[in-house]
Amino acid sequence: MIEFVDNRIWLFGQDSTSRGGLVGQVTKCRWNGEATFYVRENIRGVGSFLVSSGERWGDKNGSKPRRERWSLDLLATDDQWDVIAEQVRLVDIHHRPVLRSKSFTWTWAEELFQP
Repeated sequence: MIEFVDNRIWLFGQDSTSRGGLVGQVTKCRWNGEATFYVRENIRGVGSFLVSSGERWGDKNGSKPRRERWSLDLLATDDQWDVIAEQVRLVDIHHRPVLRSKSFTWTWAEELFQP
């Protein structure tokens, strides 16, 4: 059973005038009251005028853009990743793919939730 603990907003690739980049949310969760894991999702992708040609082509031909805007990144321990990923897939109303991301690390997630 997934328990939602807290969430934070994150920004990636934005300049001082809030153009470009991604805005997302990271949710801290618990699995069966014990294991802590994090789910990162994009709330707002880059505007249509700020999308790279590769992303635009990926959107048009159905392949995944490099900065995937319609997926969930899961950060969980290796031994529980598959089980938690399946549970996250089941509760996501948008049925987005659940992926691993090299840039989504324990250090990054834990620092985001520091008071």
